[in-house]
This record gives sequence, structure tokens and C-alpha cells, in this order.
Amino acid sequence: LYDSRYALSEVITVLNRLLGETLFAAILSSTLVVLLQRMESSPLVLLPQLQQQIEPWISSHSEPWILAGGLVLSFGVLITGYLSSEMLEMVMRLSRNSEKP
Repeated sequence: LYDSRYALSEVITVLNRLLGETLFAAILSSTLVVLLQRMESSPLVLLPQLQQQIEPWISSHSEPWILAGGLVLSFGVLITGYLSSEMLEMVMRLSRNSEKP
């Protein structure tokens, strides 16, 4: 990193990836918490009650949409953060190559 602009771009790239991963984890965990609240279940006792909870969960209409929406949103944020950081890295690499004599 011979130029401060490139050092800053690397920092922005890392922060962008971390932000995408943090948003992924936050959205996924909040989706699971909302889903557990809708199922009126505690996370600590979920595993023993999982078999009892599967049938009402499948027959209900809102819980699958909550789960699917949360999964799609969290993976979308993760992929968007990764792709935007890759694009920034590619642009900075191209600008580095164009400055070489």
C-alpha cells in the first residue's frame, strides 16, 4: 500500500465486508427470535419441543413467510456487502494498474 488512497480503500473494503456480515447475523438472529416468539417457545427448550412445534409451524401461514423473508433478506445483505467490496477492490486494483508507468 504505497498510497494513502489505496490504504483507505482497503480499510473501506474490510469495513464493508464486516458490515455485510454483521447485518447478516443481526437479521438472521432477529428473524429467529421473532419466529420463536410467534411460536410461543423459548430458545432454551426448543430442541426437546421441536417435534411438537413442527406440525403447527407448517400449517400456519405467517411463520414460514417470516422465516423465508428473514433468510432472503439476511443472505441478500451478505451477498450485497461481499459484491460491493469486491467491486471496490476491483476498481482500486484497476486504478493502481493505470498509474504504473
